[in-house]
Order: sequence, then C-alpha cells, then structure tokens
Amino acid sequence: MKSITSLFITLILLSACASKGPTHIALNPTLPQVSQQTDSVISLMLNTVDSRSDATVVRFIEDEKVMRTVSLGEPIARQLNQIYRQGMTKSGYQIDPSATNSVQFQVTHLQSDVIDTTFGYDTKTRITVTALAKNAQKTLTKKYNIRGSNEGAFSPDFATLELEFNKLLGELNQQILNDPELHQFLQQ
Repeated sequence: MKSITSLFITLILLSACASKGPTHIALNPTLPQVSQQTDSVISLMLNTVDSRSDATVVRFIEDEKVMRTVSLGEPIARQLNQIYRQGMTKSGYQIDPSATNSVQFQVTHLQSDVIDTTFGYDTKTRITVTALAKNAQKTLTKKYNIRGSNEGAFSPDFATLELEFNKLLGELNQQILNDPELHQFLQQ
C-alpha cells in the first residue's frame, strides 16, 4: 500500500514539473563568415545595447491570449557585443573606446510568437537590430530586420526554438557585419 501511495505521489510531482516548462531560453549566436573591409587598421568605438521595451523572447499564444512567456537566460546585448567586436576586428577595425568613429548596435526587437493551432503550432519570429554609426561629420542610422516562421505538430520543443533563433541571428549578423554601406561610412 505504501509503495502504491509513493508511486502515485511521485507521478503527480513529476507531471507537475513536466507541465511547467522552462522560463528561460538559451541563445548561442555564432560569428558568421566575415570578409576584410579595410586596407588599413581603423579605430572604432563599439557597443551594443538592448533597447527592447519587452524583455520577453517567446510568447505562447492560445485563442489570441498570451498564456506563457519565456525570457533569455543571458543578456542578448552581451552576447551580440562579443560577436560584433570579433566581426569588426576580423573586418580590419581596431576596437578602441576613445576612437572618433563609433557604432552602437541596438537590439530593438527579438521575439517569437508560438501560436497554438488545431493540429500543432506556428511560430513567427522577428529580430531587429539598429546600427547607429557616427564619424567626424555625419551620423548613419540603419535598421536590419529578419523574420522567420516555422510550423509543426504538437508543441515546439525549446531546442527547435533555440535553433530557429540562432539561425536567424546568424543570418542577420552576417548582413550587418558584411554591410558595405556601414563599412564605407565608418571609413570616412
């Protein structure tokens, strides 16, 4: 009798833990292929900020209502700042906090909506990063966007969501770090 009661309590506890789901998602953006952009070393001040108004990264939506939200496990600005510093260094820039030319990358949107459907789910992901570049004479503001969508049966697992985010971040970072207009502006 005790073993049946113990088993029943264990099953209830395990099912309660399984239904809760994670509250944080782990992103791992990687450095994309970056090409050399300068003939000589140019000093550049660089920083990255998270200027999103909503820190939620994933929203689970049922019947047009947000049922659950998920945040990042590590600040995205810190992760992307490391990628942008590595990429700009590979492009031929020397990162220097006292440089005249500067670029600030602002993460303005980073969100995926997971929408419950009759036979599964649809995800709609959008990432926006704005580059605010300054040289001695001018300022350049350029917005980089990428969108993605995915669908599947049942409900999505977090590995699928993380893979989608990381794939889109990689594509967006490649656009940013290899953007000829941005590099031409920074070299003036």
